[in-house]
Amino acid sequence: MKSFRNSLILLALIPFSAVALEVETSAGKIDLAIGNNTDATQLVVKGSVDARDFNFISEKMTNLASIDLSEAHIEAYKIASVKTGETNEASQLPDLAFFGSKLTSIVLPADLSAIGESAFAGCKGLANVEIPSGVSTIGNYAFYDCDAITAATIPASVTEIGEYAFARCDVLASVEIKGDVATIKKSTFDGCASLSKATLPASVTEIGEAAFMDCKSLAEFAFPTAVTKIGDKAFFGASLVVADMSECSNLYEIGDWSFASNSAIKNIKLPSKTEVFGKGALAFNAVLTDMELPTSMTAIPDYMFAYSPSIQPHLIPGAIATIGKYSFAHWDKTSNFTFPDNTEFIDDYAFEGWTSVKNYVSTLSIAPALGEDVFAGIDKSQVILYVQNNDMILVYQAAEQWKEFDIKSLHGTNIDAVDPNDSILATFSGSVLHVKTSFTVAEATLFDTTGATLTRVAPGSDLFTIDTDAFSTKFYILVIKDEKGNSRVAKLARK
Repeated sequence: MKSFRNSLILLALIPFSAVALEVETSAGKIDLAIGNNTDATQLVVKGSVDARDFNFISEKMTNLASIDLSEAHIEAYKIASVKTGETNEASQLPDLAFFGSKLTSIVLPADLSAIGESAFAGCKGLANVEIPSGVSTIGNYAFYDCDAITAATIPASVTEIGEYAFARCDVLASVEIKGDVATIKKSTFDGCASLSKATLPASVTEIGEAAFMDCKSLAEFAFPTAVTKIGDKAFFGASLVVADMSECSNLYEIGDWSFASNSAIKNIKLPSKTEVFGKGALAFNAVLTDMELPTSMTAIPDYMFAYSPSIQPHLIPGAIATIGKYSFAHWDKTSNFTFPDNTEFIDDYAFEGWTSVKNYVSTLSIAPALGEDVFAGIDKSQVILYVQNNDMILVYQAAEQWKEFDIKSLHGTNIDAVDPNDSILATFSGSVLHVKTSFTVAEATLFDTTGATLTRVAPGSDLFTIDTDAFSTKFYILVIKDEKGNSRVAKLARK
């Protein structure tokens, strides 16, 4: 049997209560090498170890603050133990190896290939850990709730990072993943409140459920262009300012509540191929104003824009046939809404509590079917519903809920849907639109009712004209921006 060396080293520079211990051992024999020195706070291990040795260290050396395993090799071992599991492979740090320990630093074996599940979970003082370049797998919950880690560099050898691997690391500020990782799994960085920089490799095709949920410092994020799916609540509660996915040409699915409750998000861009949208995906975003949604989008999911009152309604795609439950609930900054050209059904409470609305516009040849109390909390008698012509007035007056609006014909009417405190005069002379404002107009964009851009001008003055003769439609949405970037919206109809 191999001999063991046990050296007890007392160093002058170590605090009075600290004890440094260096041992050389073979697998399963570290208890003999440690002997009565289980109170050591610093430990250097050389030789070979297995799951039994990690079990001993975890249970008996409860004062351990640092451990150096750089010259240790982990051997395979099977053990029937609730704490370490039944099997541990060679060169793999066992599951729960240092779970909840007092470690503040560790040097891992140079030949380590995997970090087991919950290996460092709950190590609240662990601030210094370098993942060796040969590690390919980081297990579920591996560094969960490690409150002192400020940065994590995942080496190029790592191809799999488990669920919750770095979740609840309160001061983790930056993460760089260098390896060909395909999936950022469920809750990998969930609750990392200080995370402000996350660099992902180009290999990532999926960002999983709650992967960056409640990352309250994450203001910027570069989406890998290979991403095809963003899971439920992936960025819920983050602080993104812009979510630009326009280059993610194969992005097919956006999950439930995926970008909800981002307090700072102003702009979202999606590619044309995105087809699946989860409920509430863009809800509770108070300052979100600009979106680029796929023009092929045919349904607004439940809660999609609830409590996101700054969105410009002209950006809603014209192909929408169904508007989901509570999808535009509780808006208080927008005064008008034009129903998309294909609207067939509006579900329960879709426009509940829209306190700022002054008019709705429908150029539809039918009155869309309505769910339960679609306009709950709105005094419909004080809101104008503009419809295509006098015949359609009769259609809407015969339809439940619709008939409660002040219904008027759109034909031959200029609709001033701008803040009444602004002075804006928009009139047609034949096909030419004349606009006079009380402020300098930096940019004016004319859309049709599907949201398609017809023309854009930059007057730089308070007076401008637009010739609409080349446009087949007679119904327009005019968006005017002043020099400060503030927008006003007017709905217009040419006689």
